[in-house]
Amino acid sequence: MLVANLDDRPRREAVEAEVGGSRRVTLVADLPARSAAVLPAPGPEPEPEERATVEAGRFRATVDPARGGVVSLLDLATGRELVDAATAHGLGAIVTESVAEAARSHAIFADPKNFNPGFPGPAFDRMHARSDAAPRVIGTETYARIQWTSRLDGALEATHTLTLFRDLDDIELAVQIAKPERFGPESVFVAFPFAVADPEFLLETAGAVFAAETEQLPDTSKDWYSIQHAVGVRGGDHAVLWASMDAPLVQLGGFHTGEWARTLDAPAGHVNSWVMNNLHFTNFQARQEFTGTLRYRFRPAAPTGLREAVASYGAAAALPVQARSYAGPLGR
Repeated sequence: MLVANLDDRPRREAVEAEVGGSRRVTLVADLPARSAAVLPAPGPEPEPEERATVEAGRFRATVDPARGGVVSLLDLATGRELVDAATAHGLGAIVTESVAEAARSHAIFADPKNFNPGFPGPAFDRMHARSDAAPRVIGTETYARIQWTSRLDGALEATHTLTLFRDLDDIELAVQIAKPERFGPESVFVAFPFAVADPEFLLETAGAVFAAETEQLPDTSKDWYSIQHAVGVRGGDHAVLWASMDAPLVQLGGFHTGEWARTLDAPAGHVNSWVMNNLHFTNFQARQEFTGTLRYRFRPAAPTGLREAVASYGAAAALPVQARSYAGPLGR
């Protein structure tokens, strides 16, 4: 594998590439600034085992397919639980929103432009995708993966893959979604209910990092936020760094669609990745469908210096280490 670090800082992170047009491999690359190296390609993965818990490096994760995601993610180095157990769904679960039956008279059905503060709401019903199939675990010298499926009949099917590394603090999640087209107001989220109490949210935006609520102009959006890549969540002596590679909208501390809130009500450290919605009326089609994979990365962090860490984490997500299968000559 030919791997290249295009950044002006040293990088140590997981990279993925295709080998021989038939399989994808993951390895951890440790590279100085602006450098390249040729590393051995990993061999094929072993056969998976049916198991709900996986452990590697400093983390142990447990998946409950009935709750759609990870219900426990324990940091073995500190004894800290990263997942909020009070939520109905797990971390990495897909949550959908559809307009509640009692709200079908909302003005949005007369005109999509009525999704605005002048017409609060509508009220939404939320469901999470789930499954009764057993998760599957794969372990290699570099990582351990747990994979599970979920579905909502007639709405979507998904495959979730959580990767824990044996010698890396980052945790990676990939969610492959197949969603048929549907008409009518709806939303799809990938949920990250982090166990952080009384949180402050630090968001990476264009060229800066700002604190949600306290560093916003009056009457700017509190229901959702657009980010570059990264979010930091901190409360007390705990913090989490989180990055989305593909979906730049988030809702913080809970689900807020249609609230048109003037202040941010975020009692919990939840980051909800708002990956799809057809509520906006400019340059959006009336139906939405999707087939693809959404990628996320997160890790525990120190609450001090978190603003700088968010900027660095976002920059790394924007310019990842590059990897390609290589079959050429090897220099000395």
